[in-house]
Order: sequence, then C-alpha cells, then structure tokens
Amino acid sequence: MVAQLSRRGAVGGGRGARTGPGGQRLRRVYHATPSGALFRSCRRANRGRYLDDKFFWPILGHAESLGVPIYLHPTQPRQPVVEASYAGFAPEVTFLLANSGRGWHIDTAIHVLRMILGGAFDRYLKLQLIVGHLEESLPFMMSKVDLMSTAINGLNRPIRDYLRENLHYTLGAFSFTAPFLDLPSCRCRSDRVLGRLSLRIDVTGRAFLDQLPVSPRERERIAHGNTEPFLGL
Repeated sequence: MVAQLSRRGAVGGGRGARTGPGGQRLRRVYHATPSGALFRSCRRANRGRYLDDKFFWPILGHAESLGVPIYLHPTQPRQPVVEASYAGFAPEVTFLLANSGRGWHIDTAIHVLRMILGGAFDRYLKLQLIVGHLEESLPFMMSKVDLMSTAINGLNRPIRDYLRENLHYTLGAFSFTAPFLDLPSCRCRSDRVLGRLSLRIDVTGRAFLDQLPVSPRERERIAHGNTEPFLGL
C-alpha cells in the first residue's frame, strides 16, 4: 500500500514532526501495510514546492522513524517552466517533451538534488528515497554534481554519498536495453536497483534480465531480491 502525500492533508498547519496529520496518515498506512509513501512534486496542491521545503519535513521525519521510503514520482513541471523550456512545438510534442521525453527526469533529478543540498539527509540520516528511470540520470552526472563540494554547500558528506546511500531506484522505461544498465560505468549499485517495481513479468522482462552484464547474484537482486526485503513484501 502506498500513501499519496501532498500539501492537503499532508502535514498541515506547520505542526511538529511528531504530531502533523501527514505523519499520522503515514503511520496509519504503515500499520496497514509497511511499504512507503508516494510524493508527486510540482502539483497545484503542493504549490510547486519540493520536499526540501521544511513545511514537508514532518513527513520525512515520520518516514525515517518508521523505516519506510518515499517514492518521488515524476510529474509535469509547472506551467511557467513548460512554457519557457518546452513550448513552441505542436501540442503533442510539447506535452511529450515536458513529460516522458525529458521534463519528468529533469524535474525529479532537481527534486533529489534540492533535498540533498537543503540538508534533508543530514537531518534525517536514515531516510530513503525511491526514484525511477535509473535514478533520473544522476549516476551519470556524479562528477559534475560533486563540483558542489562540501566546502561550498556546507553538507556533511559529498553529494555522491547521498546518492549512493539514501536512494534506491527503479529501471522505469530503461528495461529495453541491457547495455544501459552497465552498473560499473554508470556508478549505480546493484543492491539499490528495485527491478520488481518496474520490470514486466513476461518474456520481455526475462529476456532483459538474462542479457544484463552482471553476476547471477546481482541479477537476482535486481529482479526481486532487493525489493522484497526493502518494502517488506
């Protein structure tokens, strides 16, 4: 079971991390089925805010205390961003460019980086996120994001450490090509891949797993071995 958390009925009225309605809702869901919570950024109900905004931190605190992850689900960027960066084409082209074509992935990656730079993981050390689409290209950008060193950003750890220790990720739509999941080259950790959340349970999914350039143990982890204990399945 997944709780969808937004501003309305989320943490409400600026209450503390132990008393906010969002935390209570998360606890109710946890006691029903201990899986986690889903957050859609940039929705009107959230006023376009990300989870680095301390308004939402009671949810982060409860997720950490319960030992459940928060899934950052992609959504279309806010309309001003769409108009500035993705418009100027046929409506269907603009829609796809702003969503699955590129906008989803940029927005979710920015969301993750804002949470890191905003100190969310220094405050909630054990908090875990799930993001899709091979971590929204962030593993491939590690050498770039690390230019924002701890001397500049004031964090307790290099950004790459948060990406490796506080994030899990699904394959999303990238399960169509095995070479894309060359774990050493993209600096992904096989113990962080939640393949069961995204792989099709059919011949296509099996063929993808069989082609992966990984060890049998890693293949099992990617298929289901990571997901089941992580989400209590």
